[in-house]
Amino acid sequence: MKYIIPLAFIFVLLAGCVESYSHKTGAPVPQLARMPTLDPETGKPAKWWLPDLSDEEKVDPLEARAQERRCMYNLYNDKNISELSHPNMTHKTLPQKKNQVWAYSISYVEEREKSRGFFLRNEIIKKPASTIFNIFTDMDGKILACTWIRGTSAYLAEQRAKAAQDADAARPAP
Repeated sequence: MKYIIPLAFIFVLLAGCVESYSHKTGAPVPQLARMPTLDPETGKPAKWWLPDLSDEEKVDPLEARAQERRCMYNLYNDKNISELSHPNMTHKTLPQKKNQVWAYSISYVEEREKSRGFFLRNEIIKKPASTIFNIFTDMDGKILACTWIRGTSAYLAEQRAKAAQDADAARPAP
């Protein structure tokens, strides 16, 4: 009995130091997240296509994580792009005109708990975020590969500007 009270006190102290469980759910497996998606035409790691998609589909964060996992684990591969229906889906034909890349975006509100101390309630922080998917298909619409990037709208706008700047630098001068 004399050990139960100190043990319970230590358990309560440790519980206050641990991050919330909800923060950890849905995170991608690090080994798979590092595997690059290959461009079907060049065989090299695919570069992001981040079109300016104004009409984002609003989803629950758990649905967003589920779509990211389906993409990451190649569950979309060998299906047809017509099976996916998103209001803001757009596409472009790749330079060798053998494949296409499709893009769509979803938005959601991430919620995290921030501990404010032992006797105070945890603070809930809400942060809007988006995920942009790039799906590579052949000309018939069969999905070959899928990749995604997640971030706040400011981060994605910065990445979009950086990709446009890289594309301008790669273009030969007239």
